[in-house]
Amino acid sequence: MWADLDMASRRTVIRQLASIQCELSKTSFPHIGSLYEDMKGTDCSQFYVGSFSPPVKFERATKHRGPWATAREQMTELMKEKLEEIVANPEQIISDRIRQGKETFEAEKFQKLYEAILHLVNHVELLDLWIGLYSISHPDLTTNNILVGYEDPTHIAGLIDWEGMRIKPWVSQ
Repeated sequence: MWADLDMASRRTVIRQLASIQCELSKTSFPHIGSLYEDMKGTDCSQFYVGSFSPPVKFERATKHRGPWATAREQMTELMKEKLEEIVANPEQIISDRIRQGKETFEAEKFQKLYEAILHLVNHVELLDLWIGLYSISHPDLTTNNILVGYEDPTHIAGLIDWEGMRIKPWVSQ
């Protein structure tokens, strides 16, 4: 579909995606995490923010994270986890990177990098500006996940692939 559109039509679709993302950013949530429906309640339409799920590449399935009240809490936890992983099992990371065709991995350099990021996370005041500005983020807004009208392929009819949807700080969308 995308390859068949001329530049003006592509711009039309991109403007619609931007508008959709703006509407999503108007939602407001008290925490960072994943959105869940409370199926135990009598109303069955109450939602809450819980731990991040499902896991993505950066995360491990065995970890249950969040929800977090601030981006600083989230980033601190993620950086500490990466540091623990590098120290505990550098061979596994090297093996994974080689299998994925990525550049070589030097544990000491990556450890220093994550320590520096953790230092910044703990000291940068900028992170405090977005406390409470958390909204819905679609994880994969690509042409594969856009449903368009049959008669008008420049009209977005819907978006699919929401299972990784997250509540994130507005600035990290």
